[in-house]
Amino acid sequence: MGQDVLNGDIYIFLSKRRNAIKLLSFEGDGFAMYYKRLKKGDV
Repeated sequence: MGQDVLNGDIYIFLSKRRNAIKLLSFEGDGFAMYYKRLKKGDV
């Protein structure tokens, strides 16, 4: 892919049902993972 998370690239992961998302990024002093899950009826 040629991407490098240490240079500011963000990786996006989606669940099979597409109701959850995870973002992985490097914040300078370590990695950060953000997680968001949609409730039923939010979409």
